[in-house]
Amino acid sequence: MSEFERTRRDSAGTDFTGQQFPEDFSLDEAAFAKQLRELYPLEEEILPPHFIQTVMDDSWHAATPPGYEQKLTYSVFSRLDLPRGPLFPLRSRTPWNNIRNTFTRSPRPLAASLVAVALLMVFSIVVASPSFAAGMQLLLAHTGVRQVSHYPADIHTAVPMQPYKSAMLIPNIPVSWLGLKAGKYLFDGAQALPAETWSDGPIVDVQYSLPQDSPGSGVLDIREFKVASHLSAVLQVVQEGSATWLSIDGIPAVYVNGTWMDRAVRQQPLPDAPTWKFGQRSELMIEKNGVVFWIVGDQRDGATQQELVKLARQLAVTNSRILRPNPITLHALGESFMQIFQATEGHELYYLVPRGATLTSDTGFIVSSDNISY
Repeated sequence: MSEFERTRRDSAGTDFTGQQFPEDFSLDEAAFAKQLRELYPLEEEILPPHFIQTVMDDSWHAATPPGYEQKLTYSVFSRLDLPRGPLFPLRSRTPWNNIRNTFTRSPRPLAASLVAVALLMVFSIVVASPSFAAGMQLLLAHTGVRQVSHYPADIHTAVPMQPYKSAMLIPNIPVSWLGLKAGKYLFDGAQALPAETWSDGPIVDVQYSLPQDSPGSGVLDIREFKVASHLSAVLQVVQEGSATWLSIDGIPAVYVNGTWMDRAVRQQPLPDAPTWKFGQRSELMIEKNGVVFWIVGDQRDGATQQELVKLARQLAVTNSRILRPNPITLHALGESFMQIFQATEGHELYYLVPRGATLTSDTGFIVSSDNISY
């Protein structure tokens, strides 16, 4: 810098352009700053190299990050101990908010009634959804019940099974039981029954009995089977109001109170069709891993709904050796072994749903039990 330009700077720390410099600037620093201004006049938008990057890296000049205003507002309101809310009011139009607003604006008696009705609807949908879906049916995966107002007249004749061989009595499912003792019942035995028209392979029948005399039959009978491959489901046909939907440890189940019984005395002009009898036979239906369990007891012996649910929780897979005698030699013993097992009370009707048909359709047909024990 020439001496002439240096002498132009006065004692106030300014140059001839009127630009002021900090008081602690020396003459050399001021001269250097003036030279930079001459080379890069900012008023003419002539900037030094990397000027923008340098300014942006400066925390005092950098652009604010996203949400900075909200954070600053939150901090100020917190220090002033003021209620914090959104900067702009949010308008939610969700159905739940509309329902809530309706309840809050309604008179208290009306609001209470609406809440009660809503809770009843939700409870009914959750607990009895299979009943809603199927009308008069309570459905499990491959079994359940079909409720009717009276004993049906359109009963088909079951297709007779071919004479079975010993190999046909080997179960194709894991055998389950309740142990040697289940509550007050003692294990009597287990057998493999010939396949029905609606079963896939033989049916395992496990039976328990009371060791002492009882007011009822004293028998607890458990049938285990898989539904035949040509069917979607096998539903028992029962009286309206006799079936109850249950959940046992998260597994759906159906409880049936009563059974079809023949009329003790013929009453003319009423037909001789069986009628439903409540209060004696008790049955629980449950399905685990594709295996259907029908557990039958007698309410007079204490086999109530709660008792059957308790017993169903004890079902455990065991060795098929509990089937006595061995299925291979069962045919040679004839009726001698069969007499050990006692027949339960009443008889059953089955609604067979063909494979491919929905369980709620009316494409199935009703058959009577092939087994004289049922």
